[in-house]
Amino acid sequence: MIRILITAAGSPGFITVKKSLEKCENLKFGYSVHGCDINPNSIGLRLIDEDKTFISQKGTSDNYIAHIYDYCLKNKIDLIIPCADEELVPLATSKRIFEKINCKILVSNEDSLKTCLDKSKLFDFLCKQGFH
Repeated sequence: MIRILITAAGSPGFITVKKSLEKCENLKFGYSVHGCDINPNSIGLRLIDEDKTFISQKGTSDNYIAHIYDYCLKNKIDLIIPCADEELVPLATSKRIFEKINCKILVSNEDSLKTCLDKSKLFDFLCKQGFH
C-alpha cells in the first residue's frame, strides 16, 4: 500500500490529482490518499477519510516543513504531491530530509522552480534560449 499526501485540498489541483489516481490502473497494489489544507473548511478535506486529513500551515510559514514532516513520519507517507505554488520551493529544498524517512516529493529542483514561478526570470530565461 502506497500512502500519498496531496496538499492544498482546496485547490483545483487537489481534485484533479485525486481523480487521476482513482483512474490509474498502475496502482493495483493499493494506495491511500491523505490530504491537508490551511482552511479547515476546504472541500477536498471532505473527500477523504477524516483520519487521513489535517490542517496545515501556510507553505511560507517557518514551521511548514516540520509540520508536514511530522505528519509524514507519523503516517508513513511514501509520496507528497504538492498543489500550492507557495510550498513548492520549501519542499524542493527539503527533499533530502524527507528521503531519510523514505518519502518522495513530486517537485522540480529549487532553481527550476524559482525561474518558473517568477515571470520576469522565466521571460529572461526563454529569451536566452531563443524564444521571442
